[in-house]
Amino acid sequence: VSRRQLQRENHLSKVIFNLGSHEEKEARQLRIDLLKLGIRSCVVRHGSSIRVAVLSRGFTELMTAHFGIRQTDRKVPMSIIELPKGKLVHLLKAYLTGDGWTRRTKPLRATATTVSRELAIGIRLISEKLGYFTAVSGPTKRKPGLIKGRPVKRSPYYSININDVPRTAKHVSSRSCYSVKSI
Repeated sequence: VSRRQLQRENHLSKVIFNLGSHEEKEARQLRIDLLKLGIRSCVVRHGSSIRVAVLSRGFTELMTAHFGIRQTDRKVPMSIIELPKGKLVHLLKAYLTGDGWTRRTKPLRATATTVSRELAIGIRLISEKLGYFTAVSGPTKRKPGLIKGRPVKRSPYYSININDVPRTAKHVSSRSCYSVKSI
């Protein structure tokens, strides 16, 4: 889909994924993955970012109904959390690729941030279902910032820390200390 076609079809609703200018490879992969699902999209360079625009009214309505419109309203629907583990692995990987960073060592360590409490809890539920130890902290307040020279209010954010170290806790008694696997 070309930029002209995107402009011609502006009567359709759009979902736009914004990525950093250094994430061109990820933007192209997202476009390929969407195409595998039968969803048309295009990759457009916009200022200092790369946008993947989805040209589908149905997809837009699905995303807004189930995942929220504003950043602070984002969530993971229960129908997604209840998916089989095999599908959730890909969802978690995609989320961390978009909104987090992962240390590529053993054990896995990943961190993501969001301004949505519901989204942070949803990602935690998914990662714990997959067997990862996950902690959510926040809200952490931020100072006002500048975007293109204009002052902006920045929402508090939540941090999601994921680690694949087995979930164990130390049980201390008067005689011994031993690990207890959590449920």
